[in-house]
Formats: sequence, structure tokens, C-alpha cells
Amino acid sequence: MPPVGIDCHAQVTISALATHCGLSRERFSREFRREVGNAPLEPLHRRLVQRACEALLSGDPVTVVADRLRFADPFTFSRFFKRRTGVPPRDFRAGRMGLL
Repeated sequence: MPPVGIDCHAQVTISALATHCGLSRERFSREFRREVGNAPLEPLHRRLVQRACEALLSGDPVTVVADRLRFADPFTFSRFFKRRTGVPPRDFRAGRMGLL
């Protein structure tokens, strides 16, 4: 999860998280990996996928989900979602989830 006070959306950057914590980007990344064990944006990305899945299963169109999560466009969101789940968001929404 991002630190308290950081909104969970696709435009969050490591630099913004570091600034919020009062650290340099490099130090934030190093400390985060040491304490948590993975890349600084990984928990954010997991949360974005979770929010996307919830919205898609509730029937929201891919374009609405992409906009709500503040992706640059639906294509960028679809690529992000498929890379992390193995299925495109339209297939996920339609229940064709494969091995997910």
C-alpha cells in the first residue's frame, strides 16, 4: 500500500512517494526494498489490479476503469492489466479468465 496521504492511482511515481516520505528517490527505493522486500511500486500495482478487478466484475467498461484509475488511456490500462493477470480486462470482465 502507498503511504497514508498518497492516493492509489496509475500516475503515482517513486519520486512522489519519496518526496512524501522526505527522502531522495534512491534512498526511498533502497530502504523500501530492504524493509518490504520488493520494488516500491509493486504494492501499488497489486492494489490497482485489485481495484480494476472489482470494477470490471461490477460491470464497469474498460474505458471507465482506465479513467478512474488515472491511466493515460484504455490501451495503457489494458496492457498493464494483462501483464499482471495474464488476461485482457475485457476477457476478465466477460468471465473468460483462463488460469487467473
